[in-house]
Amino acid sequence: MSAVTALQTALAAEHRAVYLYGVIGARSAISARPRVTRLWERHKLRRDDLIAYLQARKAEPVASAAAYPVADGKTPAELAAQVEADVLTAYVPLAGAPSKALRTYAATAMQDAAALQTRWSRTAPTTPFPGLTPSDLTPDA
Repeated sequence: MSAVTALQTALAAEHRAVYLYGVIGARSAISARPRVTRLWERHKLRRDDLIAYLQARKAEPVASAAAYPVADGKTPAELAAQVEADVLTAYVPLAGAPSKALRTYAATAMQDAAALQTRWSRTAPTTPFPGLTPSDLTPDA
């Protein structure tokens, strides 16, 4: 996957995260809203970073959808945990980019998403490398 395609994948996940953190905030207790707002702002910053990376490569950033589906019956914490798991997975291809700066950016984003997913779900990941399938972990012969 090219760096531009990987950036677009990560950007699409960040667009979705920004939207869904708005939903999470609306569904959260008032006491949780400052934390949710901080995380919403963090995803907005990552979105803006990805847009800048794409523009520097003369690529048109993928646009945000007007709305994203929201799973029925999920608590705000469950929804946030799923958002972070999806963000983590979206950054996996970018972690293999040729550019060291992009690999570092992806690794940091993935670490943040894994930590947040663990906090929201209150469970440890079931795999040491969340977002990767067993086939991804098997070296090519």
